Amino acid sequence: MNPIAVPIQVRFCLGAIALSATMTLGLALGAEPGAIVESDETFKSRRKDYIVDVFAPSAPGKYPAIIVLHGAGGAGQGKRSGTHQAARELAGAGYVALVPHYFGRNLPDRKNPFRNARMHAAWARTAIDTVSFAARRDNVNPRQIGLLGFSNGSWVALAAAARDRRVRAVVEYYGGYPGWDEIDPSRLPPVLILHGDADRVVSIKQADTLEAVLKEASVPYQMHIYAGADHGFRGADRQDAQRRTLEFFGTHVKREGAYANPRATAPELPMPE
Repeated sequence: MNPIAVPIQVRFCLGAIALSATMTLGLALGAEPGAIVESDETFKSRRKDYIVDVFAPSAPGKYPAIIVLHGAGGAGQGKRSGTHQAARELAGAGYVALVPHYFGRNLPDRKNPFRNARMHAAWARTAIDTVSFAARRDNVNPRQIGLLGFSNGSWVALAAAARDRRVRAVVEYYGGYPGWDEIDPSRLPPVLILHGDADRVVSIKQADTLEAVLKEASVPYQMHIYAGADHGFRGADRQDAQRRTLEFFGTHVKREGAYANPRATAPELPMPE
């Protein structure tokens, strides 16, 4: 694959991705939300402070955790984004959900796909450091961590998961495989692919490529393509995606004895400053 093909194809259409966030990231994840606690916190990544918004069940205990990775539009302001709504609903379903502002100062540039490809390594490093931050929390079971990525966040999630054996599952919405990155796809955990065949921002071909990579590497995966769906799901498509997301995480993250790698320790990898 052309090492910059994906960043060019995505084009970082911030307006379209922000719109899709309001349509799709606001998951109602199929469960009545329980009482949750929201907090604004920071963690270190590459010696810099990053903001992470944390949503957790209010009852004491150890819970599985999901890192929710936003699209190219960013995390937004005031926790009003669809990404934050997704995290709230995950917390209501019994997860500690964390929304890292993983761009930091490394913002995407829709006019410079070469820079975006380079920045993906830094974004993946920050996602991995968010996993470490989650694993250290008193209310998280460090052996039950998954990644949920939307659009740009899907590429970041896959790049991070291939480097970090602590990640037990990835759910990716309308993204693709980070083929420009030097990762070993056989190291990926189970993956759920959700995409619309009428996506005008990220072509359905990206889902097909990801599926081919996972098959070749013998990685467990599920895939569902929504007929006529654009970059964001509505109505019955959205409800079905919500159901599949919860079921997948329930099987591979929440359930004891599910996929777990015995070498699940934090990676030591060089990343750009």
